Amino acid sequence: MQKFMKMLNNISRSQAIYRYSKISADDLQSAHYAFALAICREPGRSQEELARELCINKSTVARNLNYLEENGYIRRESLPADKRQFCVFPTDKMLAVLQEIK
Repeated sequence: MQKFMKMLNNISRSQAIYRYSKISADDLQSAHYAFALAICREPGRSQEELARELCINKSTVARNLNYLEENGYIRRESLPADKRQFCVFPTDKMLAVLQEIK
């Protein structure tokens, strides 16, 4: 089982290196690709929905979304019914690199 897990880890790291070399956006990291695909697939999702879909804890989602927002890839809007929840939308900058990510 350890050999299998090591092989999966190597494939994952190789995939991240390959994607990083092919994307023109220098400020996107390999961890952000999954966020980009999920956000563009269904704009307006909440951070909690993203956490559930990507199987990542909420604090990691919030940290990555902060990074994407600071670099202009997404915008967040609070829900009128609940000001503590945010919906995430892609910006034109995110849509411009989406085809490269796919």
